[in-house]
Amino acid sequence: MNDFLWEGRAPTIPLVDLIEGARSFFWELPMPEETGYWGMAYRWTSPLAVEAEASRRGEGIVVTLTFSAKAITACSRCLAPTPLAIEGKVRYFYSLRGDDHGEVEFDEDQIIHLDRSQREIDLTAPIQESLILSLPAAVLCREDCRGLCPCCGFNLNQGKCACPADTIDPRLEAFRELEGLRDEEDSPKGGN
Repeated sequence: MNDFLWEGRAPTIPLVDLIEGARSFFWELPMPEETGYWGMAYRWTSPLAVEAEASRRGEGIVVTLTFSAKAITACSRCLAPTPLAIEGKVRYFYSLRGDDHGEVEFDEDQIIHLDRSQREIDLTAPIQESLILSLPAAVLCREDCRGLCPCCGFNLNQGKCACPADTIDPRLEAFRELEGLRDEEDSPKGGN
């Protein structure tokens, strides 16, 4: 997560601005060239747009973050570059008392305790965490992506490969010796 360095541009909310009512803040934050997560590489093609709405509630502040960015990553089946829109919305309660003050609508990880001497709320860590958690573990270039032939590696979205129809996926070769589990017609075959 230390890929996101917003030096001099850290998204902060001055506490003096939150006397009453709700205030909105907006940032367009630069993204690193690439972020690795879930074993995938996400190449960013846009800055991260973040909107924060903050309002006082008793002895705390409720902050709602809405964010969006665009990236490109490899399809999980065929490895083709796939555009992706990353969007999310999260809420946090910043407690000025040192406890959650009865905020039952927030989970424990959504409550952040502020020191009374703080003059601003730094949103860097919550934005980074929320962005990373919104990245998908698998991305498909299209819903019916056929992937790659397990024998020759041909992209099956582009047509059929030259592998014979009776070729079995080499990872399943050990199952050939097991008898009685399937009828011959039901056996998985290569040759796409």
